[in-house]
Amino acid sequence: MALAFMTYYFPNWHRDPWNEKWHGTGWTEWECTKNAVPRFPGHFQPKIPLWGCQDESDPAEMEKKLAAAKSHGVDGFIFDWYWYNEGPYRLRCLEEGFFGAENSEDMKFAIMWANHSPSYVHPANRRDIVNGTQFLMDGHITEETFIRATDHCIKNYFWRKNYRRTSTGLYFCIFSGEMLLQSFGSAENTRRILDGFRTRAAQAGYPKLDLTVIGDGWIDGGDLREGLLRAKELGFDSVSAHGFPREDGFSEFPFVTFDGMWEKCFDLSERFLAASRETGVNYYVSGGAGWDVSPRTVASEIYEDIGYPFVRICNDDTPEKLERHLRRLREIAESAGCEQINFFAFNEWTEGGYLEPDSRFGYGKLEAVKAVFRRG
Repeated sequence: MALAFMTYYFPNWHRDPWNEKWHGTGWTEWECTKNAVPRFPGHFQPKIPLWGCQDESDPAEMEKKLAAAKSHGVDGFIFDWYWYNEGPYRLRCLEEGFFGAENSEDMKFAIMWANHSPSYVHPANRRDIVNGTQFLMDGHITEETFIRATDHCIKNYFWRKNYRRTSTGLYFCIFSGEMLLQSFGSAENTRRILDGFRTRAAQAGYPKLDLTVIGDGWIDGGDLREGLLRAKELGFDSVSAHGFPREDGFSEFPFVTFDGMWEKCFDLSERFLAASRETGVNYYVSGGAGWDVSPRTVASEIYEDIGYPFVRICNDDTPEKLERHLRRLREIAESAGCEQINFFAFNEWTEGGYLEPDSRFGYGKLEAVKAVFRRG
């Protein structure tokens, strides 16, 4: 199977009832993007989208995104997907914008259930971070919620011919294995519930699933071999990462270099792949377009090293560097027989990981992807 370049897609650029309850009528995360400020001399903020602050739930706007992504070597979007005990959140991007776009079938898509507790970081203030992050909802779910959410995916997504299939099966990712384990109480119960998902999918005509868990932040820093075996024990087929490894180990604040983050990414990928060969648990390599979470902080407060989103900033990313690192990432993936790269991200504007064109580089980062991954 040919190597696929899949990018994470963050869907918080459209109106959502929960966001309007918390932030006011008409709010989207573009408000954080527009109000970002430089945190040190030479810091490039605000980052200005070349396409403007588009509404991703509008099929016409999504058509523009899909055309640009497809023509520049992106094979598919892995949508960050949210469902809590209270119900779904941020789904209009996928179910109205993406599905409504005339060219949607040109792009593969898949789901990454972002099952973490959403933090109040739009923007975050120092008080909440120092005293313990304020969560808007709880990422812990019941078994009934898990069944409702995955039944929604089986009924509404899996039948589509552009849903991403690996050689293992329909690709379905869960962000936090630890949160899932805490929700269900034991490894045995977690595996039982994941096996139930497989059974319900098979009964609906989808006999093979590729269930993946994000390993960075859960396994990173520990024994990678044991971490992969732990994922297998819980019932997962594969492990991947959500972009760069955590920026622990970079001593200088507030700076982290693009090259430095990529070197950590290559090191972790190669160690994971070695552990993958030992355990037989698949690993999908990952990389990132950048890292700058400062738009998610209150602009009037002092920017110090107190924890997310007051963290180190990558300010030296360029399309030229990105192309060089993507070439190496592709070499690592192909030499290991990987069939998918999971890239952070197509549009994470407030975390600094985006390929969408901006006022600084234009289409430069998409052109870097095109130079490495475009076929034909």
